[in-house]
Amino acid sequence: MPPVLIRSNPGVMRDTTRFNTGSHTDALWARWGADGLPRKISGYRRITDSLDGIATGLHRFSRNGETYFHIGTSAGIQQVRINGAGAISSIINRTPSITSANSAYAWKFQVMYDPVINNAASIIAHAAVNLNEMDVDTQGPAFFGDLTGSAALVPLSVPISESSTTITTVTGTTSNTFPEVTSVSATTALRFGQTVTGTGIPTGTYIASVDSASQITLSAEATASNVGTTLTITTGGACGGIVALYPYLFMYGSSGRIRHSTSANFNDFWTLGSNEAFITGQKIVQAMPTRGGAGNNPSGLFWSLDSLVRCNFVGGDAIFNFDVVSEGITVMSPRSIVEFDGVFYWLGSDRFFMYAGALREVQNTFNLDYLFANLNQTYKSRSFAYRNSRHGEIWWCVPLGVSTWPNHAFVYNVKGNFWYDTPLPESGRSCAEPALTFPYPIMGGVDLVSGAATYPLWQHEYGTDKVEGVSVTPIRSYFQTGDITLLEGQQPMNKELQVVEIEPDFVQTGDMTVTVVGNANSRAVTVENDPVTFSDDPEARNTTVNVKQTRRQMRFRFESNTAGGDYKAGKILAHLNPTGGRSR
Repeated sequence: MPPVLIRSNPGVMRDTTRFNTGSHTDALWARWGADGLPRKISGYRRITDSLDGIATGLHRFSRNGETYFHIGTSAGIQQVRINGAGAISSIINRTPSITSANSAYAWKFQVMYDPVINNAASIIAHAAVNLNEMDVDTQGPAFFGDLTGSAALVPLSVPISESSTTITTVTGTTSNTFPEVTSVSATTALRFGQTVTGTGIPTGTYIASVDSASQITLSAEATASNVGTTLTITTGGACGGIVALYPYLFMYGSSGRIRHSTSANFNDFWTLGSNEAFITGQKIVQAMPTRGGAGNNPSGLFWSLDSLVRCNFVGGDAIFNFDVVSEGITVMSPRSIVEFDGVFYWLGSDRFFMYAGALREVQNTFNLDYLFANLNQTYKSRSFAYRNSRHGEIWWCVPLGVSTWPNHAFVYNVKGNFWYDTPLPESGRSCAEPALTFPYPIMGGVDLVSGAATYPLWQHEYGTDKVEGVSVTPIRSYFQTGDITLLEGQQPMNKELQVVEIEPDFVQTGDMTVTVVGNANSRAVTVENDPVTFSDDPEARNTTVNVKQTRRQMRFRFESNTAGGDYKAGKILAHLNPTGGRSR
């Protein structure tokens, strides 16, 4: 027989029998490119080992050759900076003073420009207490601060809808029928929009202005005169999250409630131009900006526990209009929703969805059953997704088996419309931020740093190995083909196949191995030979691989597991011959 091309369809098929697929049957840390051929996924390096908790939210911002990463953890907010040469700063703690540690925090960050401070870029942060249960309606404040600064973030000033958070208490002197409060004990933490309660202060009163180091003006006149009266300063919040639909900031949460700022100030939820509405019945868990068309920008999408709602700017008294796209969706996790080239994809409770002006299901015949059969339902709300646009992929990272953190990635190749999957490194990953100006995805680690009480942050798609400081560890990667057999084809035969020689064709760095795997029939025990090594050296004496193996159903597993190892498959040939009758 002439040499046979060893090639299976792209992707890894998990949801049918091994013999029933024309795709690859197994893989580890491998992807398929636009050409449909397998290659190794790149390596990763640790960029810090000093996080005070497991990262559950990431944000990056680049300016003047430096990238600022804000990281939300169970303990608060930290910042790390990376310059153009790859130098990494030490950790900067930006945790707000009123933040208490909570292992259920799932952080979301947005960037807006502060009109009060010369239009400086501000980082806005919110921690929803829904990492473990999506429908929790515990409200929490949002915070903001100078994006490129190092000071602790401070609370946004939001009207109180259900519950409040105390910022501070002060004393001051009030005068009946006057809005001014004099002799205030301290005004450092006081800001426009904070709610004020105390004797002689009408319900719903907020700070209209901070006039000096010892005086503030309220939005309503005091109803009594008091000297040295105690004033409690509070703010409201949300249980769902925040989203910037420029130039408005939205907060969203339980019972379909949304609230947005004025267009002039993201910290003004009180004056004309701000608004509140109930746009659906269930809790809203995620929101993202989208294109609305002429006259309807800004626009956004809001996901509740059971519906998708579209938001469009209309102006006038209403300011925004809301219409329901569907009341039949599900969401596995707020962080499982991702945008790719203007199309929104997400993982529901039983299937994948997409929205591009119309809602439809993303077909997955490769590994959908495998995902839900092995999903840890208790911790599914910790699942997250991110886009890897360099390779045309969306990664959904979910907890399988007994893992409490996402330990397995299900990868949709958007360009090729096929799927593959891989275990995630170590015990898994907690969150991700895609590559943009900073050209590498960033992911949070879930394992304690050895000998410390801190956690790592990883830079992915970097090199070929796992790099921790000066320590370099090879990353094992392999792919396994579908079955090659004489039982099918134009002239099927009930005979075994014998492989004598393999002609590897790889763009290859480092030694690789090939293992012949197979079965006598679909239910028989799997048999495999010892791996045979082939070098990346074109001057090597043997440029082909001699493997004399016989199988009735035959597969090949190609593997790289050396420091610096890398590969891209090409046209791999095998010299095959029919032999004997049916094997035992």
